[in-house]
Amino acid sequence: MIRSGLKWHLFNFKGKYEVKAVRILGDAGMASPTISDGVLIPWLLLDTSERPDIADFILRHQHTPPGDVVSQWGKLSRFTKNKVSLILCFKNPIELNVLIDFKLPEQGILIERILQANAVFLQAGQEGDRIRDDLNIPKVIIEVPETGFRPHWDFIYKSALVKKYRKKGVSKKEATRMASDHIESIGKLDVFRLK
Repeated sequence: MIRSGLKWHLFNFKGKYEVKAVRILGDAGMASPTISDGVLIPWLLLDTSERPDIADFILRHQHTPPGDVVSQWGKLSRFTKNKVSLILCFKNPIELNVLIDFKLPEQGILIERILQANAVFLQAGQEGDRIRDDLNIPKVIIEVPETGFRPHWDFIYKSALVKKYRKKGVSKKEATRMASDHIESIGKLDVFRLK
């Protein structure tokens, strides 16, 4: 089960390997005037060393029409304070579930960018791989609708940033202002689009 806002959603995972979060090895962004109106879309390099089914899915997807995917943002437990999860349930060309955890506040910008773009690129990799090493390696773009998560995310992210600044000795009032400025600066990135 995953919690998004006040609701819990049940997902059918096929085995223990699907419940374990896939690690993000690296990230980048890609913008194209022909995709998503030129908005910058996050590009995640996933550690698929223990999930060859994900690598197989990405490879097969290169030669098939877009498949069905259901996505959901949330937290796997109410005790999870520093992580937000994205669950992707694919129906075609292969049926599989992918769980990606994002650490807060460090990877909050990735979530923010995915929410702004309503999409993410996924690429399979292993320890030591870098996105810049070969930009032509197969990747897949996934539509990630907002699904009502935005108001919850705004609260979660701001709280995580305030906590980070407070640990550095900043007053609560100043930490709140700094968190707001940080989030506002990320929002300004959305103005840049490739035409």
